[in-house]
Amino acid sequence: ISTMIFFAPMMFLPGDMASAAFPIPVVVILALTFSLIECFCILPPHLAHMRRQKPGRYRWLRSLEAFRLRFANGMTLVAANFYRPFLGRCLGRNLVVVAVFLVALMVSIAFYGGGWVRSAFFPAVPSDLVDAEVTLQEGGPFSRTTEVLRQIESASMALKAEFNADPRYAHLGTSKEGRGGLGEQIDHQGCDPASIRKAAAGLR
Repeated sequence: ISTMIFFAPMMFLPGDMASAAFPIPVVVILALTFSLIECFCILPPHLAHMRRQKPGRYRWLRSLEAFRLRFANGMTLVAANFYRPFLGRCLGRNLVVVAVFLVALMVSIAFYGGGWVRSAFFPAVPSDLVDAEVTLQEGGPFSRTTEVLRQIESASMALKAEFNADPRYAHLGTSKEGRGGLGEQIDHQGCDPASIRKAAAGLR
């Protein structure tokens, strides 16, 4: 139920990503709802009518079964000798426990609000590609379009030269085998500056 409460606010996100994020909480909440129904309404009758488990026919199966029983008995021992007494003490001092958790919640909110813990719903992940989007005035001259194209081209070449001057990026965007990522294929896909200028001239 706590997971359902955690995912529920995602159904009311604002902005353009709301429609993309909406199916996530819906699927999670539905899956957890059916899981609760299965856990409380369907699984108990199945367990009540289970046949007694027969010992394994093979020795290695019996060894696995013995290991499983030791592990299960150990969990029962921990629950009876450690968890249950600890839970009883917490219930006997319920106000102290609630106060501790409220203080922890306020400290967490203070860390987040004060900028000590940074977060981003869709963080900017570093990439080896650079995208440029330019919006020009409708009905403007084609010469303005080619001028902006040359500005973007010169800026990209300057950026490439700046990175290539660094030894760590000496082969960025080149055709050397195994280097440059997608930059290796630019000249073969008609995305190089000369091909772009030629295609733009053909639009006149």
